[in-house]
Amino acid sequence: MHTYSRRRFAVTTLACALALAGSTAIPAEAGVQTRGEQVLDRARKNYLGPDASVKADLDVLRNALSEVKKGKSVTFNANAGRTRITHALGVLGRAPEAALERWAGLVADRARAGSAAYLARERQLFALFTTPLAELTRKYPNSQAKYWLKNTPPQVLDVVFTAATPDLPVDQLYTYAYLEGLVDYVRDLIGLRKNSGDPTDAQLRSVPTTSPIFGYDYLGTDRFFLDMDATRVPGRNFLPYDPKRIGLDTRRNEKGTLVESALFPNLTMGLQGEAAMLKRRRALFLADVKAYGYAAPTRDELVYWTYVYYNVGEFNGQLKKYAGKRALGDWIAKKEYPNSIKALESWRMLRDMKIF
Repeated sequence: MHTYSRRRFAVTTLACALALAGSTAIPAEAGVQTRGEQVLDRARKNYLGPDASVKADLDVLRNALSEVKKGKSVTFNANAGRTRITHALGVLGRAPEAALERWAGLVADRARAGSAAYLARERQLFALFTTPLAELTRKYPNSQAKYWLKNTPPQVLDVVFTAATPDLPVDQLYTYAYLEGLVDYVRDLIGLRKNSGDPTDAQLRSVPTTSPIFGYDYLGTDRFFLDMDATRVPGRNFLPYDPKRIGLDTRRNEKGTLVESALFPNLTMGLQGEAAMLKRRRALFLADVKAYGYAAPTRDELVYWTYVYYNVGEFNGQLKKYAGKRALGDWIAKKEYPNSIKALESWRMLRDMKIF
């Protein structure tokens, strides 16, 4: 339901809401790590940190090689390269000898730089520095998990934990919420544009969780009240509070249709509201699976199809149309509906990282 075209309208309304409600972030108890902090520490220690460190070393290494090929300060740059190779592979827990030998060969044969054979040897050298995060990014090219984790305040992730339930686990809710726009909520509060770099730890810690949040702009709850009051599987059955506590926020969507979204008093209630909608859409999907004779979905299929139903409803009756002709995994194999492929690959990447 979320589109980036909404963001330019969201920032002003968000600022107004924060001004009215205040924007104080609640600090964690000193010395005690929250669940959100634990997840992000694992992400930084095992993935984000090593990836950034190795990237910095490789930037210097590439520059050193460029200078060597030009015949400039060869000894100095050769030594600088050795230092960076040793450090980068140390970060990755790998022995440096093979890389150092390749580096020495490239330095010695610099007169042949530019030849196909030399370029192939360059690629072989740099292939030795592939980080765990780079491997996952290559495996899941549609994943946005790396970007999300860089823009996740621990206190926001704590709220995701609070809103998650056994039938909508935290890694799945995090995936859906960040894909729907929670990442934009964080960056807008900090004051970062889409392409203006990563936030600092201090900026992330400053993000409040007790201020109002517009579901239309940041959670994809465009049809919140319709879903809560639906005749078929009422969404209020999944909501841990009375929907009357939520403010009506009428908007005109991208198709020009008026929708009844929600202004939530705080992030916890916002994510609980989004979770209720997700659970309702998941229930509709599972009912269709049973009605049209499909095999019970795998977890991957459940993650994919839940977002299909959340983002575009019944997907033009795809399950009914292809009953008896296709399996649930066929749509995934053919990468149909790109937004759900993003959700699935992002979730798979988080799963493989084993940080939750």
